[in-house]
Amino acid sequence: MSELNACGNTERKHTFISCWHCNEHESEAMWKLYSTNVKNAIAIQTTYQQLYEALDKDSQIEIGKVKYIDFSKSFSSINGAFWYKRKSFEHEREVRAIIKSQQAHSGIEKAVDLEKLISAVYIYPYSPKWFEDVVRDVMEKYNLNKPLYYSEMIKNLSINIPFKSFIG
Repeated sequence: MSELNACGNTERKHTFISCWHCNEHESEAMWKLYSTNVKNAIAIQTTYQQLYEALDKDSQIEIGKVKYIDFSKSFSSINGAFWYKRKSFEHEREVRAIIKSQQAHSGIEKAVDLEKLISAVYIYPYSPKWFEDVVRDVMEKYNLNKPLYYSEMIKNLSINIPFKSFIG
C-alpha cells in the first residue's frame, strides 16, 4: 500500500491543473466562493473550444469535465483520479485543463492567446465604479476588445450603475 501512496504522491507533484466553472448562467455561489474577500473581482467568459484554441491546441493538455461521484458507492481509477470529485462539490461544475510534467515542480507557464480565450469580462456585482474604470483601462491597454459587463446579479441592486457597458 505504501508503494501505491508513493506513486500517487509523485503523480500529484507532477500534475498541474487549471480549473474553470462551466454553466449556462452565472453562479452566485461561485462569486461568493471566489470573491468573498475580494470585492473587486472579475470573471472571464470562455468556451471549451476557446480554451482549447487559446492553449494552441496543445496535445499535452487534456481538457474535460470533472465527474462528481459518491465515493462510498464508487471510486475513481488511479489514472482518472484528477477527473473525479466528491458529489458535495457538484455545484462547481468544473472543467479542467490538465498537464503533466516531470521537470516542473511549482507550476507551468503556458502562453495563452487572450483574444481566442475571452468572450467577455464580468465585474463582481458589488464592485465600486472606480473598479470598472480600472478594468476598462487594463483591457484598453492590452487591446482586449471584448464586452465588459457587470454581473447579472446587479439587476437586484438598487444603485445607479450601468448594467452593460462595452469597450470600443
